[in-house]
Amino acid sequence: MLHDSERNKMYYEGLKAAIALKRSQGQPVHVLDIGTGTGLLSMMAAKIGADSITAIEEFLPMANRAEKIIRDNGFQGL
Repeated sequence: MLHDSERNKMYYEGLKAAIALKRSQGQPVHVLDIGTGTGLLSMMAAKIGADSITAIEEFLPMANRAEKIIRDNGFQGL
């Protein structure tokens, strides 16, 4: 997924539209990223402006990697 730029652009646009819709309805935006992998979609949601993000990854080595990637990119604590 990381190297599929077309797919990532589509995910980004989808997240942006969903977050904008929630905002236009005056609702808070909470994102649940199931199977986060590297945390890419969680970081996209944070960049777009989600109020909170919960990233879930079952595979412990990947969860540890995602945590590091998210922290290294300045998105920890969201």
